[in-house]
Amino acid sequence: SNPTKNIHQSNKAQKGTLVHNGITAFLVTLSNPLIIFLFIFLYAQFAFVVPNRPIEMSVGYLSIVLGAMLWWFGLTWLIDKVRGKFDNTGILLINRVVGCIVVIFSIIMLLGTVFNLYKLPY
Repeated sequence: SNPTKNIHQSNKAQKGTLVHNGITAFLVTLSNPLIIFLFIFLYAQFAFVVPNRPIEMSVGYLSIVLGAMLWWFGLTWLIDKVRGKFDNTGILLINRVVGCIVVIFSIIMLLGTVFNLYKLPY
């Protein structure tokens, strides 16, 4: 069975306003655990908590937020431009290819972690 057929059929029946769709998409994106961990990693990696340097801290935080928003708007713009060019078979093929890539990278990271292949510089 093809799950994308059900998605396309249910999307045709329900259409919200532009503001509602924008807020819903933003909240779904923000609630993604990968994004949450990415923000935690970036804040910890760049150590923005610098005493007596509020301007530098603000620029650091603002840069991460604006970069994430730029990525989000760029990605949604690109998807809007190419979404009409794929049928259900193309979408299913893309889903399978991306799924295989994620599984392969996950296995590589798991093996690297189990065998302690990742050395920290300190």
